[in-house]
Amino acid sequence: MTNPNPDKQRRAARRAARTTETSEYATFVLRVLKNLGDRIADDPAMLAHIPAIQQAIPDNINRGIRCVQLTRDCPDLCGRAGDHF
Repeated sequence: MTNPNPDKQRRAARRAARTTETSEYATFVLRVLKNLGDRIADDPAMLAHIPAIQQAIPDNINRGIRCVQLTRDCPDLCGRAGDHF
């Protein structure tokens, strides 16, 4: 069976080749957070999602810090985002 959308597959392959620098990623996250405020202003129903977002930010920062601490001795211990140790 062939892929029904070969253009989409080519675009995905191109995207996978690019590496995002840490400073670019941090800028992206800050832009997303700013836009979150704009979205709340436009749609107050978004407020229902704020507790989960507020909890996810420190949880994932702490997970990253913990992985840095752990991987000094065990570099394969922590996986990519979404993995749990």
